[in-house]
Amino acid sequence: MHNVPSFDLKEFPLEKVSDPRNEKITRTQLLSEHASFSFLLTSLYNQEFGSLLRLEHSLGDGLYYIDSNDKVITPEMISTLETKLRALLADDSLPLVVGTKPHAELVKIFSKANLQDKIGVLKAWQDPTIPTIQCGDFIDYVLEPMSTNKKRLTIFEFRPFLNGLIARLPTMLNPTGINEWRDPQVLHKMFSEYSKWAKLLNVESVGKLNQCIANREIHHVKMVAEGLHERKLAKIAQKLANNYPAKRVITIAGPSSSNKTTFAKRLAIQLKVSGYSSVVIEMDDYFQDTVKIPYGPDGLQDFEHISAMNVELLGERVKALLAGESIPVRRFNFKLGEGVDYPDQRFKLQDNCFLILEGIHGLNPLLLEHIGREDVTPIYASALTPLNIDYNHRFPTSDYRLIRRIIRDNQYRGQSPRLTIRRWTSVRVGEERNIFPYQHNALTFFNSSLVYELPVLSVYAKVLLSEATQPAPDEDPDSPETKDVSEEARRLLGLINNFYPLSPEIVPKISCIREFIGGSVLDE
Repeated sequence: MHNVPSFDLKEFPLEKVSDPRNEKITRTQLLSEHASFSFLLTSLYNQEFGSLLRLEHSLGDGLYYIDSNDKVITPEMISTLETKLRALLADDSLPLVVGTKPHAELVKIFSKANLQDKIGVLKAWQDPTIPTIQCGDFIDYVLEPMSTNKKRLTIFEFRPFLNGLIARLPTMLNPTGINEWRDPQVLHKMFSEYSKWAKLLNVESVGKLNQCIANREIHHVKMVAEGLHERKLAKIAQKLANNYPAKRVITIAGPSSSNKTTFAKRLAIQLKVSGYSSVVIEMDDYFQDTVKIPYGPDGLQDFEHISAMNVELLGERVKALLAGESIPVRRFNFKLGEGVDYPDQRFKLQDNCFLILEGIHGLNPLLLEHIGREDVTPIYASALTPLNIDYNHRFPTSDYRLIRRIIRDNQYRGQSPRLTIRRWTSVRVGEERNIFPYQHNALTFFNSSLVYELPVLSVYAKVLLSEATQPAPDEDPDSPETKDVSEEARRLLGLINNFYPLSPEIVPKISCIREFIGGSVLDE
């Protein structure tokens, strides 16, 4: 037996938290409220300060904006914005109205305002009439459902951040309030590192990326994007090598469809280049037996909570490996609902060998303490796209990952897009409870997004999402859940239709994209 810190799982209870499945506020509704809020905020900023407010990316529970002319947004400006916005939201004489405009008329409006990125979107969107949203003199096209309920939009908080501002909004776990503030510096660093290159390549918006495809310049963009991944992996591997043998354990955590599997394989290759081997343990093999997994507030067993893992056993075996001992291979038998050891299949860490632990709890402090924080380099992997549709419409990171998952589930698991969409809310709830609160524990990170990826994914996604807009034969077409899935499929299809398609043949066989579309040499 090895000395493992003693913890009481009561310190990590299955806390009662808001769940959108109980609050009757769907993910689609929340996104529609965020979209309407952004429309009003950016329109007001332009009116008040004569400059465009650019939505850079999501950041924690909010949206991060900067001035498009790199002007510092001062606390006084933020205060003015909040006063004006709250007055607008309280003015019943200026409702939010969803309608349509002729395509040509909307092009004229955007041309007069010199909004070239919006004109670029309309090049790919050639319907004769375009859905719009208006509030007084403010007008924009509608890319996804928009909320017209101004009362719900009053739930927000502004915070200065760097040279811009963060608009903090309701989340899936707190749809009726604003969460306690957490500094989002780690997430911002992940976004900004790749965004700088997207801007240098002049492909930070969908319109510019489409133009790059049309001009046959995309091969250069692809090579730079893949080269950045390779350089980042090499840097991480070198950092790990520099800390050997003090930190022989690597934990990799991240949300769904963030490329954890491909990242782990490519990291192992880079470690090999540096003269080190690695052994991978899937943390899912250290689930508690199903009968021991606790029930949550909803009356269902919570398989994604840290208490569903046998952290004591995993911690004990990691300590044994670090002490030079061997341990049995362990697999979780999902049919039996229990973990099974194979005593005749044992392994140990050889010289110059790292131990990689992959699973959603790789950043959780309870797990890190059981392993021994001093022995671990926790890594956070995610997919944070630098692409904006235009200056005030982002391509949501969670939608990016959902599209990846829809394609992967269909390719490898025979799962319909509608089923993946239906389960996504539960996946997102689990991420917000069990992954995102611990991002700050990561000592390094990997952003798996590739700026040219969505045009490739669109080749698959347009077909799958088009099919998903209609209920399956075994669904009740009149049930609220069925209608929500259809609406979500239409929303995602509308977003993906903004991209010019790009042949999958362009994608290198070792690329992170291959985890979802197939053809990776890493699987051979």
